[in-house]
Amino acid sequence: PAFRTTSIKDASHTTRYRSRALSALVSGQVALSLTLLIGAGLFVRTLQNLMNVDPGFRREGVLLVDVDGRTEGYQEARLTAFYQDLLQRVRRIPGVVSVSLSGHTPLSGWTWSEAAVPQGQPLPERDNAIFVAAGPGYFATLGTPLLSGREFNEYDTGAEKVAIVNQAFVDRYFHGRNPEGAYLTATVTRPPVTLRIVGVAANVINTGDLRTAPKPTVYVSYAQGQPARATIIIRAAGALSQIAAAVRAELQPAFPSSPLEIGTLAAQVERTVVQERLMANLASGFGALGLALASVGLYGLLSYSVVRRTREIGVRMALGAKQSRVLWMVVGNATRLLLFGVALGVPAAWAASQLVRTMLFGLTPADPAIIAAAILLLCAAGLLAAYLPARRAALVDPMTALRHE
Repeated sequence: PAFRTTSIKDASHTTRYRSRALSALVSGQVALSLTLLIGAGLFVRTLQNLMNVDPGFRREGVLLVDVDGRTEGYQEARLTAFYQDLLQRVRRIPGVVSVSLSGHTPLSGWTWSEAAVPQGQPLPERDNAIFVAAGPGYFATLGTPLLSGREFNEYDTGAEKVAIVNQAFVDRYFHGRNPEGAYLTATVTRPPVTLRIVGVAANVINTGDLRTAPKPTVYVSYAQGQPARATIIIRAAGALSQIAAAVRAELQPAFPSSPLEIGTLAAQVERTVVQERLMANLASGFGALGLALASVGLYGLLSYSVVRRTREIGVRMALGAKQSRVLWMVVGNATRLLLFGVALGVPAAWAASQLVRTMLFGLTPADPAIIAAAILLLCAAGLLAAYLPARRAALVDPMTALRHE
């Protein structure tokens, strides 16, 4: 209709049926736009909720260096000594606050599970705990609080194997009792080995998904296991790019046959929400497009209506109608179209959101705050689009309108 307004000179050529059809189309646009806006709000809030999840560690300022000394010919005791030498060399780099070693890091996508229970209880047939091989300073470097006991140290290399458990393990198997000094039986080796608990750590999400609750976890000393590939964890103060370059320059000569992979813990966490970020961006784009189309459609229809009713508006103003009354007449028409579109769009959005319920996190498909925000945004944009045609109608000169007709 916006392209037809300049050629409309006779209102009789436009039937009431066409006017109603155009109004229905615009209301349908509004309903579709509201559905897209609510969907965008749900996906954006899901992403925000996931990024606000406390994973149990501080992701900022941490570098991760994946190493595997076996590719350079190191095995068993020589491999352990090789990793210790790498840690010592990293500690001397300016800007490094602390450094540790681990078999895998939180949210890396790698998991190691075993069966573990307090000593004296029968081992389950299935693995019931996440296991992490960690070196001295692991919890301090990650920023994970120790609730009681101690970290692993350089003396945890003897025959007595030690372990640190998380709060979820304590809650499930010790029912709130302090487990320090107690023993675990675990299938870390065959036959199962006995581990003495030396500390309790806060819960950490060690799986590959921020949506999952922390699982019972047992940390074992890296030096007391079978050394293999490892990740050097570096907490740094300063520009991570510069410190990463220094780390690469220091360690790359020890790996002449393969390039080092250096990343950040923050980027590792970000990779777990790639799908959610993609959906939030796509939904936001479609929501913005729908909002623009609804606004253009409403503007076009009202412009069409104002041109078609030019003579009527001129007569009203010649008989004493004020500009404000004419203005509100057009805005009132826009408001009716918006409200009808909202009445159609809310149930449509609710039905559509049920299809993506499993993709949401921390909210329901019928989140009232998101629905209210989408309605307010759509109505604000719609009324803004209606203002120009309404102002044009209010400025119609009665004599000019009558001569035009």
